[in-house]
Amino acid sequence: MTGTIQPVFHQFDQSKVDDNKTNYHLSLQISIDGFCFALFHIIEKRYIGIGEYQTSSNQTMDTQLFENIVQNEQWLQGNFKSVSCSFSNSKSTLIPSPLFDDHELRSYLSLHTDLSPTDEVFSNKLIQSPIRNCFAIPHVWSKLIVSQFPNTNILNINSTLIEAAIQNNQKRTEIMLHFLGGEFKLVITNGQKLLMSNSFNYQTSEDVIYYLLYVMEQLKLDPNKSVLILSGKILKDSAIYKLLYKYILTIEFADLPHSVEYAKPIMQTETHRYYPLIQQYLCE
Repeated sequence: MTGTIQPVFHQFDQSKVDDNKTNYHLSLQISIDGFCFALFHIIEKRYIGIGEYQTSSNQTMDTQLFENIVQNEQWLQGNFKSVSCSFSNSKSTLIPSPLFDDHELRSYLSLHTDLSPTDEVFSNKLIQSPIRNCFAIPHVWSKLIVSQFPNTNILNINSTLIEAAIQNNQKRTEIMLHFLGGEFKLVITNGQKLLMSNSFNYQTSEDVIYYLLYVMEQLKLDPNKSVLILSGKILKDSAIYKLLYKYILTIEFADLPHSVEYAKPIMQTETHRYYPLIQQYLCE
């Protein structure tokens, strides 16, 4: 084992522990510092639980850690009706669908990121926009996921964030910031139109506001009229939130979709933290 990993949130409807998993969809989300998963009862249209594991300081998530958790996590056992797995890495780029050629995947990505010979390339066809999201993950990861959960739909987190942003836009200019460890994803939509999608690394709150205001200036977005929607690892009492509030008039935390139900244990946390995880299945 190359490091340690601990549960930071693990809440499920215990009455479902012995359920046959053939009625469930499993959503997985893997990032550099851990992974989380959610179980959705397809017939009941209800999320019955969420689990999140996080690595110790200065440790990164690797396949051995993941495999050990899967082997010992009771909620990950069984034959699921369907499985999707989203990766939160930054090796991705968007290509307009009319220009997309499946044989050029590696070429597209090579223009924007450094690909390793061991990287495997994928693309997600977006439903809400005529765009292909091209991305790469280490082959060792894709091999492990498929071996543990056959027929998994492999996704990039940007695909889910873009789909959800367009699908849920309330006919206004919305800026979504999804926070990961030391990185945030930015998606800007106006009604059903995607204006921008990008990723930024940051170390301080000032880094976040600098990138945000720069992008808004380039797109000529008014801080008094645009709506900022936050998700992921950010809290209302954080330094980042307080600084954002000085510059942006309207700030909201991403709300869980109202089209499905949620077990009570899920509501015991800041649910915006798991926004793309919950949206993963609903946006397929």
